[in-house]
Amino acid sequence: LPLTPGPGVSGTGLSLDPMTVQALRSASAAMPMSAQFYGDAQLAADLSAAAQGQAIPAWGPRAAAAYVQRTGLVGKMLNDILADPNLPDSLKPRFEELRLSAVKSALKDVGFFADPAHPVRRLINEMAAIATQARIAGIDALTRIGELVAQVQQQFDLAADQVRRPSPLARPIIAEDVERFLADEEEQAEKRRQLIIAKVRGIIAEELQLRSARVRVPELARGLVDSAWAPMMAVTLLRHGADSPEWVAGMALLERALSMLSPGSAAARGSAARPALLHDLRAAFDAVGLVRTRTEPLLADFEAALDQRELGGATAPANDALAPQHPAPPDPQEVLDTVIVTGSWFKIWDRETQNARWLRAIAHYPGKGCVAFAEFNGKNTVLVKSDQLIDDLVAGRSESVQLSPAAREVLNELAMLRDTSRSALPTA
Repeated sequence: LPLTPGPGVSGTGLSLDPMTVQALRSASAAMPMSAQFYGDAQLAADLSAAAQGQAIPAWGPRAAAAYVQRTGLVGKMLNDILADPNLPDSLKPRFEELRLSAVKSALKDVGFFADPAHPVRRLINEMAAIATQARIAGIDALTRIGELVAQVQQQFDLAADQVRRPSPLARPIIAEDVERFLADEEEQAEKRRQLIIAKVRGIIAEELQLRSARVRVPELARGLVDSAWAPMMAVTLLRHGADSPEWVAGMALLERALSMLSPGSAAARGSAARPALLHDLRAAFDAVGLVRTRTEPLLADFEAALDQRELGGATAPANDALAPQHPAPPDPQEVLDTVIVTGSWFKIWDRETQNARWLRAIAHYPGKGCVAFAEFNGKNTVLVKSDQLIDDLVAGRSESVQLSPAAREVLNELAMLRDTSRSALPTA
């Protein structure tokens, strides 16, 4: 069966795009080939040669066309992930390294294209979803996600020898199935965009809840927080990330506003402080494109709420006055209910081997006092005792790829409580 000429994946997808061609050339040149060992370099060379119409021993024209087509479709999938503007540049090499490993999975199992829930295909899309959220998760997440992608690749990578000889039934995928695969991957890209939006909203909501927990925000001020500050911070997080000066400045604005709303903080509402805060809020709202006709009424209501505080209205005590001076340590199971999200990835510290590896959380068993983790396909399950897991998370030996603000807060509280307890111990 002759290969379809022309660049890229089009029609029946029997040609290779330039990025995939270059990846195969790089892989074939990465190490010397051996007559005794069939490795990635030899496979890449064979695929590259087959794409140029050269005969490959033991493949045959139909099998060669099928292999080239599958390679091209996987290449298109990876190219679309790499082209996502939300994927940080520092993580792109990691996804480029997935290309040949994904190709081998697709060569071995044509179900890679027929089934959107194929374990490896689903895993690659999951890694892409995590990676495109890296900017909003913070700079520390970049390193963790890079490690995760690299280690997960090792979990599904096949030996090239396993796909050296195509199945006698190997044949190119028909055009309708190619179109279905490409449409499914477009849908995955849209899901990634929606996940980012949902993630941003969740982070903003959790940060707001955590930071306003000790101040009862009056209804007049609620509009400014919910309808101006929150959208402004969502845009900031998407544009600049969680480690940016813009994000830090936006959080500082919220702290200043909450401080002014606290009944016991009359000094914070001084004659100079109020106009300065209003000026800075306007500037921040303008910077992200919020229109004045929308924000000015909210600022006016916020000022009215401050006037009520000055006049002694709505003087309910701040929540911090009710908080215990020496809070009890959080219950371990409650901590894990906050931190452990089934399906999320954790670097789990193995106390026997003194090494860590990335595993997916598959179940939390509060009654048994343990959490179950496994590799991407559910194999090699590891049970970790709850108290040991908490100790390792607090100490940084174990890590989550992405902690929610609430989970990060509870682990920070535990760390502070334990530091306080250690400092209170008598010294020799």
